[in-house]
Amino acid sequence: MIKLGSLMLDDTDKKRAKKTSRIPGAHKIKDKASGNYINGQQLVFLVLVTDTITVPVGFRFYVPDPKLSAWRKQNKKLKDQGVAKRLRPCAPAPDYKKHPTLQMLGLEMIQQFTEQFPNITIKSVLANALYGIRSFMDQAAAITGQNQVVSQLRANQKVLSKNSSVSLRDYFLRSQGVEQPW
Repeated sequence: MIKLGSLMLDDTDKKRAKKTSRIPGAHKIKDKASGNYINGQQLVFLVLVTDTITVPVGFRFYVPDPKLSAWRKQNKKLKDQGVAKRLRPCAPAPDYKKHPTLQMLGLEMIQQFTEQFPNITIKSVLANALYGIRSFMDQAAAITGQNQVVSQLRANQKVLSKNSSVSLRDYFLRSQGVEQPW
C-alpha cells in the first residue's frame, strides 16, 4: 500500500494533423523543436512518484481563451504598425471558468488527488519553471500541507540565505544540503 510520495506536474504538446476542426482542444501552438507553429493539443499531467513505483494520476487538456488569443494577434498587428498603446484596444477579461490557465489545471489536479487519497502523505510537489509563480507554489503547499514545492531554478537566480541575497550557484557551492529520510 502506498503511504508516501511526491507529486510531479508537467505539460507537453501533442502534434496533430493540419486540419484539426474535429479534434477537441486543438489549437495553434509553438513547436519548441522547429520554432514554427503547429496545430496540436496541450496536456497537463500529474504523476505520483514513490520509492517503489511511479503512477500517472491525472491529466487535463489546456485550451487557451479564444478571445484573448484574438486580442493578442490584433494587438501584435497594431503594435507592428506603430499604433500607440493608448490607442490600441484593452485586453478582454479572461474567462477562467471556461479556459483555466495551466497553473489552475495543475492545482485542480493536486486538489482532486489529495481529496481522493487522503491516506497518502505528499512529501513534495515538483514542477517545471512554468509553475514557478508564487501564487501556484503557495496554493500547492496549502493543498498538500507541505512546504516542499519545487520549481525549476536558474543558476543566476537569487535566494535568501542567512539574511543575505546570494546567487543559487554560490548557495549550492557552499551548502551541502540536508539529507531527508523517505
